[in-house]
Amino acid sequence: MLLAVMPALAAEPFPSREIEIIVPFDPGGGTDLLARLVASKLTEQLGKPVVVVNKPGAAGTVGTTLLSQRKADGHSLMTVTPSPIIFAPHRQKLAYDPVKDFTYLAGVVRQPFGIQVRADAPWRMFQDLLEDAKKNPGKIKYGTDGVNSWGAIFMAAVALDRGINWTQVPFKGDATLLPAFLGGHVDVGVMSVIWVPLAHAGKLRPLAVVTEKRLSDFPETPTLNELGFNYFLGIGSITGFAAPKGLPDDIRKKLEDAIRLATESAEFKETAKKVSFEVDFRNGREFAQQVEQGFKSLAEMMKKTGIK
Repeated sequence: MLLAVMPALAAEPFPSREIEIIVPFDPGGGTDLLARLVASKLTEQLGKPVVVVNKPGAAGTVGTTLLSQRKADGHSLMTVTPSPIIFAPHRQKLAYDPVKDFTYLAGVVRQPFGIQVRADAPWRMFQDLLEDAKKNPGKIKYGTDGVNSWGAIFMAAVALDRGINWTQVPFKGDATLLPAFLGGHVDVGVMSVIWVPLAHAGKLRPLAVVTEKRLSDFPETPTLNELGFNYFLGIGSITGFAAPKGLPDDIRKKLEDAIRLATESAEFKETAKKVSFEVDFRNGREFAQQVEQGFKSLAEMMKKTGIK
């Protein structure tokens, strides 16, 4: 009798209870908004409540650590962003390995990381900026969202590759960088998301985007790779969903398909556009490869530039 019951227990349908999506940041940000919309769509598709739980702290590593300790049964998920997955593991000892300790379900959007100048700036193209920096060592100031940030790393790499000298002015995030940039305290902005509405309003001009391909809203703006800088630029695309490692393949596939359908909805596309993200679905295998490549590439660029 016991043996007869065992297969039935093993075949328990998924989901069997509420699903929790951990957002490792405070409520209200773009990733949080998208997570809540995906939760709503998954609730409709899977027939069980899917709720968002914010677990902020330590640049996203608190919530990420929490997920790594959860059971791999599909009832605990997390939003994935570059900070706790790509950057933090290079800079501190953590309880998780970003490549080995998670099952990556899907990538959903690209964040529009780029290099911008004000509309009245003399540089029309990125090459113009580089030539000016070459002629005037140390004169051009660029603002980043932190002294050791992704922007600081790739701008230092550009300087090394082109033999130029420009000056970083670090800020405590894009929200403090933006007014200084618009006020003329720095010549160049290296920002994500926050610049997009201002570009549409004609107040600034993107010279290059730090993404794998051009942004649909700015088709004339080249990527750094197109300009001859062979860096991995997909770090800003590392935005999606993951579960703990060891997730059964049938559950993984069910969640991946459900997330894909959610991203195809008009509501998801509208919300993504509202927060200046670009919808870019990648399946779990592709997303996992992207995370691994981003993690390794960042290590190489940190070594190259000496930024830690």
